[in-house]
Amino acid sequence: MGRFGAAISALNIAQQIKILTRNILGVAGKCVLLVEQPYTFFVPNIFRGIENVHQWIAETTNRAERSSWHNRIEYSTKSKLF
Repeated sequence: MGRFGAAISALNIAQQIKILTRNILGVAGKCVLLVEQPYTFFVPNIFRGIENVHQWIAETTNRAERSSWHNRIEYSTKSKLF
């Protein structure tokens, strides 16, 4: 019974270590997910937001330039007519 009991005890210890390691890795994995999820969610959205702002500025300046050119052309044609 001594050797058999020691083998069972060693097997139980190995199983406990295996369970403990799995739990530690599970907690570590959850921590990585907690850190990784905001990073993968927020960082691309921040870049997308910056890109949208740049696009909005470009569109607005294009509109302003077009409208100012339109106003200049319209004013110059009116001044020539009268």
